[in-house]
Amino acid sequence: MLKPKDYTYLEKKGISIGTFEKQLENFKSGFPFANIIKPGIIADGVVKLSEKNIEKYISEYAENGKNLKKVKFVPASGAASRMFKELFELMQTNNTIENIETNNKFANSAHFFSNIQNFAFYNELKTLAKENNINIKKDYKKTLELFLTTKGLNYGNLPKGLLKFHKYETEIRTAAEEHFAEALNYAVSENKINIHFTVSPEHRQLFEKHFSEIKTKYKQKHNIDLEIEISEQKSSTDTIAVDMNNEPLRDKNNKLIFRPAGHGALIQNLNEIEADIIFVKNIDNIVPDKYKEDTYTYKKA
Repeated sequence: MLKPKDYTYLEKKGISIGTFEKQLENFKSGFPFANIIKPGIIADGVVKLSEKNIEKYISEYAENGKNLKKVKFVPASGAASRMFKELFELMQTNNTIENIETNNKFANSAHFFSNIQNFAFYNELKTLAKENNINIKKDYKKTLELFLTTKGLNYGNLPKGLLKFHKYETEIRTAAEEHFAEALNYAVSENKINIHFTVSPEHRQLFEKHFSEIKTKYKQKHNIDLEIEISEQKSSTDTIAVDMNNEPLRDKNNKLIFRPAGHGALIQNLNEIEADIIFVKNIDNIVPDKYKEDTYTYKKA
């Protein structure tokens, strides 16, 4: 099954032959369900803090956390493509706007177009549409090409962290920047915010460019330094991709295709961070400023 160059590739990725064979065997034999005993409830696995205790712990954190090194760990390697699955499907069809609105299959797409002016990326998309003489509300196919592909914003191929998520009166923030805005309120150490992002190798340069811009902005606006670390998910945690017969898939160059593992694979990246306190939060688990107060409260507590 394996060719000589496959062994070299596996060695380069840090995946042993035994691990590779075990992955294939798992596909063939199936994956067992987890043995879940019961849900966690209050007083039996879940702790509910009283208002009095919340205030007490926040006060203790403010006092005792001053000299502790705090790091925010953000898994940001996820691509945005799954978010736009339905829009990609729609882009391949020849439906009219009227058909979309009456077709349950594209209900989310219809909602997307009827509310498109509310998205943080709208002004940028509108400018591109105007330059290309495209009517956003009617030329849905061309609009989607501008939105999803390299013909325009290329959102279908970008990581979630670089998408414009929230629109404010004076600024627009990406998902990545929202983590800095949030960290200002509970994760500052010696006038510094330490954040560690895990990213995909192919998107690393884009993140570095974006972080450079954010660093300048936060120094000017908040007089605070950003210490940003970037790491990549270990390729040794990747899993072989298989076809419907559980045989390994290969690309056009006959190279084995692997898929990155889930966030659990980042435990090694997390373990390498030196800090007193580490806050873990996924890249798209963020809200606009008006909803952040609960986050601040419970992170501190």
